[in-house]
Order: sequence, then structure tokens, then C-alpha cells
Amino acid sequence: MTIYQTKMLQELLPGEILLHPIYRSDGLLFLNRYKSFTDSILINIKNHFPSSLKVLIVTHAPNLNEFENLHIYKHESFLNDLEMVVQQFATYSKANLTINDYKDERALNDPISTSNAFHKFHHSPLWNNLQRLFDSTHLLNRIPQIKELIFSTLEKEEALESLYIKLINYHDVLKIHSKNTAIISLMLGLTLELTDEELVDLFISTLFADIGFTKYPKSDFVLYLDHGNRNDMLLSHIKDSMEIISNSPFCRRKNVIMGILDHHERVDGLGFPSGKSARNIHLFGRIIAIAQKYDELVGGYIKGDTLASYPAITYIWEQKGTMFDRQIIKTFLNRTTIFKLNEPFLLPNYPKGVIVGFQDYLNHPVLPMVKDETGNIRDLYMERIKDTRK
Repeated sequence: MTIYQTKMLQELLPGEILLHPIYRSDGLLFLNRYKSFTDSILINIKNHFPSSLKVLIVTHAPNLNEFENLHIYKHESFLNDLEMVVQQFATYSKANLTINDYKDERALNDPISTSNAFHKFHHSPLWNNLQRLFDSTHLLNRIPQIKELIFSTLEKEEALESLYIKLINYHDVLKIHSKNTAIISLMLGLTLELTDEELVDLFISTLFADIGFTKYPKSDFVLYLDHGNRNDMLLSHIKDSMEIISNSPFCRRKNVIMGILDHHERVDGLGFPSGKSARNIHLFGRIIAIAQKYDELVGGYIKGDTLASYPAITYIWEQKGTMFDRQIIKTFLNRTTIFKLNEPFLLPNYPKGVIVGFQDYLNHPVLPMVKDETGNIRDLYMERIKDTRK
């Protein structure tokens, strides 16, 4: 009997276990390998991808144990099936991911060392995804330099390693969200031409911005994800984060502290904990707010609060000047490849297409003209105008 199975997304059942990671259309991590599907994950994944796409799974934990004990993740037949999965998802992704990004690290020709807590993150495909967003030689040269500076800083201080281990061992959602948002914030910081020192501070501030959630029992965090109405947790996690990071001398730096303190403030003054507005909110807080909200919406971590990349960016754009900083949103929009001429335009419920123009890019950069595979052109700007007149 075959230990693992190939299943379409529409056939998946709660409790079945994924044998490879899944990456979102924007190239960021959606789901880790060896993760059990829950009802909310199944709903979310079907919002992102066509239900006919196939994944590799085992049905129960004993099958996963056998899969690992027999080293099936190295078998040629499994790797052939995995290649099929990679090619499928590649048609719905803007990232240039390879089979090595999907393999179990133990199946790589040059396995990733586990002697250091940061090594997996250091070798993550998230970094390649970051590089594809830039075409400036200057910024492309900066990325590997900043990456090495970030990890040398993290590895230099034992307290930072302890914080990171605490973060990644708490819950998969917190681990994925923290890593994704750190990369998004770094992308924004690079575009804004922050100094090397500021970029390291911004990355570490974003990475640990939500570590306060680890103070709660994991069961409470799961309830928060399932219902999203635990305002007590949301309000207290900033104070708890500050308390937890105080063990690290590096995290006592002003920029790191202010990024964490201000990332739930709003530019209209209606945020928390201090009700700051506009430029009174620290730059890091304004950056992290956008990075977190985008990843939260696309990641679908909180039940019922999930969007694909396109509507998520549209939502953020429409909150400019109220929730989010107008200039940083423009930077975010210009740096992503979601609204670029000649780029694929991907929505699960519509035919695949290519962006061929804009009616009014200056005022409506999230409403492109899209040519689908049949040659038909949809003008999302005109569709919006018609909808508002109904």
C-alpha cells in the first residue's frame, strides 16, 4: 500500500497532513510541510488556488512516521510526484521557485545545517523572492550584504537566539507571519533607502513585534485565530512583547522598541496603544503596520479574514490616509509585481491574464486592464465605475 497520496485541493479532509510547503502567489510562505489541514486552512487554501490543483499528503500521523522513517522524502518516485506539484503551483505564482524549495531539507544534496537556530531561515526561499522584486543594481547588491549583517547580528547575541527559538516553537502561524512580515518590512526599508543599521533594526523589530502572544497558552492563541475577537490579547501583546524582548540588549535599541510600540497605531489617530497620528507614529511602526496587515489578510491566519494578494493590496490602498501612511503604501504598491505592465494577473475565480494597461494609474493603480487567455480585456477601473453607479 502506498504510504502517501496525491489529492486535489477539493478532495482534502481535515486531519490530513501536507508533505511539502505551499507558497502563495506572491512567493511568501503559505503553509509549512508536515502541517495538518484544519477546516479554516482548507477554506483559506481554496480561496487562493483552483480546487483542481494537486498536493501530496498522508492521511494520519502514523503514515507520516513511516514516511519519515523509510526516508520516502528521498525516493525518486516521490520526488517525481513533487516535481509535478511544483510545476502546477508555478503557474499560479510570481516567484521562481524550484523543487529544492519544496524538498525536505534531508533530501537536498547539500543539507541545511541544524546546528544553528537561524540556518533554515538564512537559506529560506523568502530571500530569493525578495531579490526578484528589485531591478536596481545598487539594491540588488545591498540585499545579500544586509542579509549577512542581519544574521551575524542575530547569531552574535544569545538572547536573540533564545527569542527566536521561543517564537518559532510556539505556533506555526506566528512563525510564518513573523518571517513573512520581516521580509516585507525589509523590502520597504530597502526601497526607502534606510541605512544598514536601520534595516537591521527594522527587520528585528518586525520579527519580534508579535512575540508577546507567546505569553498566552497556545490554546488561547488558537481561539484568537478561530474567532479574532480576543481584544484583550491584541491589546496586551504589545506590552508583553516589550517585556519579553527586554532580555535582549540589542532589542533595547530605540528603533526596535518604537517599531513594536507603534505598529498598531493608525495615521488617523484611532489606533492603539497611544492614539498617535500621522508622522508622530515612528517610521518603523508605519512600515510594520502595512507589512503585517497585508500578510495577515493573504495568509488568512484569522478565520473569516482572508483575501488573495490582489484584493488584499486593494484593501490596503483604500485605507491610505486613515489606517496607513499614504507614501509607504505607494512604495509598497510600486515595489510589488502584482500591478505591473505585462505581469501575470492571478485571481482564483477568474481566467489567468496579463496586465496590459491602466485607465488612471495615478489615482487608481489597483484597477488595471487585464487581457485573459482568450484575448478578452477586462477593464477593472470601468467595472468599478459601473458598480458605483448601480
